[in-house]
Amino acid sequence: MRPTWRIQAQLHRWGVAAGVELVRRLMREPGLTPCLPQPKRFNLTRAAAGRGADPVGRDFTADAPGEKLVGGIAYIATG
Repeated sequence: MRPTWRIQAQLHRWGVAAGVELVRRLMREPGLTPCLPQPKRFNLTRAAAGRGADPVGRDFTADAPGEKLVGGIAYIATG
């Protein structure tokens, strides 16, 4: 919902008849500009120094099973 529509909706709830264009014009006179709230950004991990943590040196081969256990997780925003 755009900011001027929210202001107009609040005025309507208060019983003041004002259209969106009237709200825009009244805000433009004193130089007010509506702003949208910034979207929330979620960081699940902290960035490691340099390229990233690499405890096995990109060598994933092992002499025996269970010697090197590696795993990873990636967060992909789908919403």
